[in-house]
Amino acid sequence: MSSTFSEFAEEGFDLKGWINARCGEAAAATGSGSDEPLERHLAEVEMRLQLTAEDIEASLHDLSVQAMRRIPFAVQEIYRLQGDVQGMQDTLGGLASGVKRDASGAMETVVHLQRLDDVKRNMDAACSTLKEATELSGLFVKVEEVFGAGDLPRVAEMLSSMRRSLSLVGDVPEFRAGRERLRALEDRLQGMIEGGLAEALSRGQDEAKVASLCALLLAVDRLSTVEALYTAARAGAASARWDEARAGPGGASGGQALAPWLPGYLSWLAGFLEGEAAWLARVLPPQALHLTGALATVVVHAFARNLKAAMATPPTPADRLEAPGGIVALASMLRELSGLASILAALLPGQEHVARRRDVLTALFSPVEERVEGYGALEAAQLGAELLAGPRVADPASSPADELASSLGAACRHAFGVMHGAVGRCVSLTGGTELRGLVRVLDTELGAILARANAAVSRLHARHAGAAGGGAHPAGALGHGDDDAEEVGGVLQLLLVHAELSSSLNRLEGSVRAAVSQAAPKLDAAAAAGAADAPPDALALRLSGHPERLARAQKLAASLQEPRFIALPGATQALEALHAGVTSTVRDALLAKVKVQLRPLPSMREWAAEGPAPSAAGVLPSFNAYPLPYVTTIGEYLMTMPQQLEVLVEAGESAAAAAAAAAADGGAAGGGSGAVGVSGVDVDVEELAAEWLDRVVSGAATLVAGAVGSIPALGQQGGAQLSADVEYFCNVMAALHSQPPASLLTVQLFAGLPAELFRQGAAQAAEDGGADAATLAALTTMRGLGGAAAAHK
Repeated sequence: MSSTFSEFAEEGFDLKGWINARCGEAAAATGSGSDEPLERHLAEVEMRLQLTAEDIEASLHDLSVQAMRRIPFAVQEIYRLQGDVQGMQDTLGGLASGVKRDASGAMETVVHLQRLDDVKRNMDAACSTLKEATELSGLFVKVEEVFGAGDLPRVAEMLSSMRRSLSLVGDVPEFRAGRERLRALEDRLQGMIEGGLAEALSRGQDEAKVASLCALLLAVDRLSTVEALYTAARAGAASARWDEARAGPGGASGGQALAPWLPGYLSWLAGFLEGEAAWLARVLPPQALHLTGALATVVVHAFARNLKAAMATPPTPADRLEAPGGIVALASMLRELSGLASILAALLPGQEHVARRRDVLTALFSPVEERVEGYGALEAAQLGAELLAGPRVADPASSPADELASSLGAACRHAFGVMHGAVGRCVSLTGGTELRGLVRVLDTELGAILARANAAVSRLHARHAGAAGGGAHPAGALGHGDDDAEEVGGVLQLLLVHAELSSSLNRLEGSVRAAVSQAAPKLDAAAAAGAADAPPDALALRLSGHPERLARAQKLAASLQEPRFIALPGATQALEALHAGVTSTVRDALLAKVKVQLRPLPSMREWAAEGPAPSAAGVLPSFNAYPLPYVTTIGEYLMTMPQQLEVLVEAGESAAAAAAAAAADGGAAGGGSGAVGVSGVDVDVEELAAEWLDRVVSGAATLVAGAVGSIPALGQQGGAQLSADVEYFCNVMAALHSQPPASLLTVQLFAGLPAELFRQGAAQAAEDGGADAATLAALTTMRGLGGAAAAHK
């Protein structure tokens, strides 16, 4: 039982649970068959708890009494500790005052010692100067003896000592001429060394001799002389190799491309400079980097001059596309130069060589950079040459329309392919800095291409409209025979050509926008790298030297962010003009037969016929008129228009098949349900055919209405005939799901009415607006009912 008393000290003690546990223990101890009541067991537990509580209370009382007895002693102990702490504080204050006094005295002592040290140092310097002055006078006398003995190392040592001495006493009046005498002696020593050193450097075999002779010149501070002799001895090898490459079987004499031999020369030059750097590190370690940079400077500047001269050589006509100064050659050249630039940057590491590294790399890329400055003209020449090599447009004056449409599509596809290549070429060669100039060139070239296409379409249009003057039928004029369907089908293909051009222009502009947006962050990073260091990167060097190019590129990128900004405005305007030309050509070709049939309509004699005169027996019966041949011919032609427009569907299906074949060969597939891909553009040919069917039927209605309005006079019987003709035409329009215009409906209703009914119907129509007022007025004039109608009103 006592073992469970610890449970009362636990947090969250459960009183009910504890009592239930005790009851369970009682039941387990007595057994289920025991007669001992549970109350007895619980009474024992209660007694034990009371006894334990009394023991705890007694223990607490004893502990409290003991604690109270110890409180006075604790207070006395606290007072004693406070006194001890105060005593220790007083002692520490005295010690601190003493330390402060000692520190002040020590500082005064240190200052005094520093003064004594300064005096001692000045006295030592004065003594050393006097000693140097004494020795310098003797050295000027002894050096001549050493020169006479030919002991050059000893001469170099003495001259070095004399230089140090003059740096100390050079301002003393007695030694003012000493510097000039020393310079003359150093020049004399240099003259005795130069010949042997130049010969040893040319041979490049006796490394020990080169090192010893260079050490003599370096001892008298003639590093510039060592540099001049070394570069003169070694740079000649690079020039000789250049001449050998130019004169060899792979050379570029006569204006041929540099590509066949330039990579080999650059590879040799890289190995040459690396070999020289290794040789200098072995022979002259302290001066190795400096001399390597000096040699690289001389060699690269000479190479740049030679390369510029080679690029300036006029190319032969056969090599114009690959000319040394052309874009194709520049792109290849830049790749090769970038490889050499990485090697040069590795040969000149560290911040201490930034200026020289920048100078060498700038010179290396200068032949390309000078051409890049005129990138627009270069790209214009390149595009012109590539476009000239593309497919030719058929002669619109003699070629069928389908041949002209096919040649236009092929030529424009070639042109857009060339221009997409120009965008990628510009980014590869210039990193995007010249995209603004490229956009202007693309706009100019593409505008000219679309203008030429529009001119070809206009000539085709003029050929088809050759019979407009009437009479004879010139060759190529449409609307005079039954064999025009093939030519009209060819004209319809111009619609697909225009749709393809529109989509291609959108893709080209999207390509330009993507190139600018992708180049912008790269240009910013390259500009930051070029400002901080001299990396082996032509783009970073270009931007660091010409920050205005970055500003132009950023301005172009900002302009392209505007939704209404048009990157190729000239080409867009030319495409709109081409669209107008194609639309006019196709519309006139499809309506040519209608125009031919309507040409004699105003002068036909049928319109002047009057109705039968009234007799005593009354008005004679009249019979329904039949439509005349001209309108039935027009109606039959319009009814065949859906079949003619099937040419669009057939052409679209052929293009879809070609696109699928290209996709099987790795090209992009086009086409889909209800639309076909025409060389990369999705055109819903069924919708296009429906649109043009409505255009042709509406255009024919306009022509019919115009021809009817040109009839000079109209009798009652002629009006009935005209009404029958117009009714037939309106039925044709309804069959083709086109709404007849109000003018023709007015002719159909009023043209054949007797005079009295005409006047009544005209008056009613004027009141409720149930007819076309202009057409009704024209019919009134044709019928000669103007005065009567006015009187009726």
